[in-house]
Amino acid sequence: VISTGGISVPRGTLNLIEAFKDLKEYKLLIVGKGSTDDYNSAMELISKEQIENVVILDRVSLSELRYLINNSQIGVIEYHMNDLNNINCSSGKIYEYIAEGLPVVTTTNAPLVRLTKENKIGVSSNDFKEAILSVFENYSTYKENALKFAKKVSPEKNNKELAEAIIKAYNEKKWYGPKKRVFEKLF
Repeated sequence: VISTGGISVPRGTLNLIEAFKDLKEYKLLIVGKGSTDDYNSAMELISKEQIENVVILDRVSLSELRYLINNSQIGVIEYHMNDLNNINCSSGKIYEYIAEGLPVVTTTNAPLVRLTKENKIGVSSNDFKEAILSVFENYSTYKENALKFAKKVSPEKNNKELAEAIIKAYNEKKWYGPKKRVFEKLF
């Protein structure tokens, strides 16, 4: 199991680490140490609870990151719900994992719940232990769905649709952004 978001106490990384106390047959790889305080908190938890199946790496290159994702079975995305940005985020991490065919476990942020449910690519839950066990229990289905979803995701198509929506909103006078002459320069 891999988490590439680094250690972030506010986002729930300690809860993820703690889940592996009971998931002894699995390993967790966290890429990114986070702040010194968050890293120290994680190491203290690992030591106190004698959790031996968690590995924390510092930042790695993109090619190394892709290698690590390709050699994992589940990608984890954790976000807190303490501000609008995190409540409404649709993390790019989900697409990094899906691009490599990994099923996901995510927290219950609305866009992540929607993506996992609509596409059946993983489980959204704040109970990491149960979510990870659920994905492994139905692994072949989630893996197959992740691979199918990866084939239909197109950044170019998404960018085109987004640009069209912006133009439509602007034409309908729902645009509250820069003045028209600045806006037109963008396109």
